[in-house]
Amino acid sequence: MDNKEKSSSDKTKNNWGGLFTEVSSKILVIKNKEGKVVFEIDLIIALLIALFILALAFIFIVLVATDTWYFETRMKGIKKDGSDS
Repeated sequence: MDNKEKSSSDKTKNNWGGLFTEVSSKILVIKNKEGKVVFEIDLIIALLIALFILALAFIFIVLVATDTWYFETRMKGIKKDGSDS
């Protein structure tokens, strides 16, 4: 192969600026100009983050749907004079 000819992976690397070129179990690989990896996220870590955010969203939806916020239920038990009974 001639030095002037480029392989398809080299063309992809040039089109993306060399930032997102690694194809593996890594979801996100950010490289600097020298090609050193600056930041990377594995598939498992990305799934755990997504599940955590999904769980938080589900909890928030349940709290809104059932209207059981802590401060609202706490304020219902406090009389206007400030005594708790």
